[in-house]
Amino acid sequence: MADPHTFLLIVLFSFQFAIISAQEPLFNFSCSDESVNSQSNQYRYNLDGLLQKLNSTDSAFDESTAGESPYQVYGLYLCRGDVTDQICRSCVQNATSTIVNKCPTSAGALIGYDYCMFRFSNVSFFGELESSPIVYMWNPANITGTSIDSFEQVVNETFMEIAVEAAEGDWLGQKFATKETNYTAKNGNLYALGQCSPDLSSADCRSCLKLSVEYLFQCCGGKSGARVFLSSSCNVRYEIYPFYADRPRGQSYDKHV
Repeated sequence: MADPHTFLLIVLFSFQFAIISAQEPLFNFSCSDESVNSQSNQYRYNLDGLLQKLNSTDSAFDESTAGESPYQVYGLYLCRGDVTDQICRSCVQNATSTIVNKCPTSAGALIGYDYCMFRFSNVSFFGELESSPIVYMWNPANITGTSIDSFEQVVNETFMEIAVEAAEGDWLGQKFATKETNYTAKNGNLYALGQCSPDLSSADCRSCLKLSVEYLFQCCGGKSGARVFLSSSCNVRYEIYPFYADRPRGQSYDKHV
C-alpha cells in the first residue's frame, strides 16, 4: 500500500519551482521572475529587517512592511490553525531562512510548508484574493470502496460547509475550519481542512476556498488525499486519515507596519 504521507508535488506557475522529497520537511516555493539586482543592497537590507520583525512576533499570523518606495518590501506569514505556538514559530523560522536562500535575488517569493506559509513582495498583496501561483499536492493512492463520483460529491459538500464556517472567522481572528465525515457506508472517514489568510474579507474567503475546490477536482480526481494552495490567499486539504490536531488556545493574530 502506498505511504499516505508520500505526496506528488506539482507547482504550476511561470516562476522557478521545486520538488521536495518526502524525507525532507515537505515544502514548495516560488521565486518571482523579477530580479532586484539593480537595487539589491537596499532591498535586501529592507527584506532582512522585515524578516527580523516577523520572526520576533508570537502570533499565528502577521503581515508587515519595511523600507520606503521604491525599495519597500511587504511580507506575510500564516500558520495552520491547528498547530501549537512552538510548531508555528519553528515553521516560520524555517520558512523565512529557506526562502532567502532559494530566491536570493528575487523581488518576491512564496514558500509553503505543512504547518505554515510565508510570502514577500515588492508590491502590496495584503487583503487581496489572488489565484496564482497555484500549487497542487496529492497522495498517489486512488480512493477505494466507493465510486469517484460519490466520493467527490462528499468532498465537495464537506468543503462547502468548511467555506461557510471558515469565512465567518472566530474570536481569535482565524479563518480556519475542519470537518470529519463518512464517505462510505462502512465508516470510511474523510478529514478536510480549509483556511484563509485572516486579512481576506469573508466574501473573498468563501470565494477563494470554493475556487480551490474546483482546482482540487481538476488536478486530483479520484485521489485519496490532495491539497491546493491559492497563492497566500487560502488553502484546502483532504485525506482519509487524520492529519490535523485540536486547535491551540491563546494564539492571536497581529499586524505591524
